[in-house]
Amino acid sequence: MSQIKKAAILAAGEGSRLKTLCEFKPMIPICGIPLVERVMERLLSLGVEEIVVAFNSSEKKMDWNLLPSFKRPEIKVIFVDTPSSMHTLYEVLKVLKPNPDEHILASMVDTIVKEDDFNNYFKTLKSLQKNESCLLLTSFIDDEKPLTAKLTSQNIIESFNCPITHGTVVTSGMYGLSGAIFLHLENELAKGTHKMRNFLSSLLSTEQTLKGFVVEKTLDIDRPEDVLTAEDFLCRN
Repeated sequence: MSQIKKAAILAAGEGSRLKTLCEFKPMIPICGIPLVERVMERLLSLGVEEIVVAFNSSEKKMDWNLLPSFKRPEIKVIFVDTPSSMHTLYEVLKVLKPNPDEHILASMVDTIVKEDDFNNYFKTLKSLQKNESCLLLTSFIDDEKPLTAKLTSQNIIESFNCPITHGTVVTSGMYGLSGAIFLHLENELAKGTHKMRNFLSSLLSTEQTLKGFVVEKTLDIDRPEDVLTAEDFLCRN
């Protein structure tokens, strides 16, 4: 059983559509808690012992006094200006140095998921075998360009980019990844693979079994109106 002792938060995106709310996307408060602090608190509460957070270089100017969790010794911050979240994932894995026998949880900074769903997903990650990874999926679709996935009856992902029909699920920005994928990620970057969705699709051609954990609803924060929607979802239901 994997203990999930390492995790990563990918917060290096520009968040250009949210500049009217906050200069730095990771600092956008949801129910009074900055996005990055919210993810951090959950990871620490579940016993994760090493967390790497990747920001872009402009985010060095954030008010770090608003992020109390970052004073913890388990946290390491890196600043990278990368062209995609796939490249950011590579940068954090270089720091975490996962071995093939362990799993890490990588989360986008703006993934909004209810606490019970997050805890159940995390529990599922602990049951993964060496050659298994597991993505958080949802049947709620509110993304402009969602990455759809098709599951078998055993909740194994068999394809991506399938047509949206009744029962379609989409990725949610949380990835429970076997350390064994690190070399594959490096090879895909060398081949010129550019986006996270393309990297995830490439995993289907490896010996890795890619599972899905489906929850009813997740959100991400891309537009100013998403903030109020997220607060209604998390704090007023």
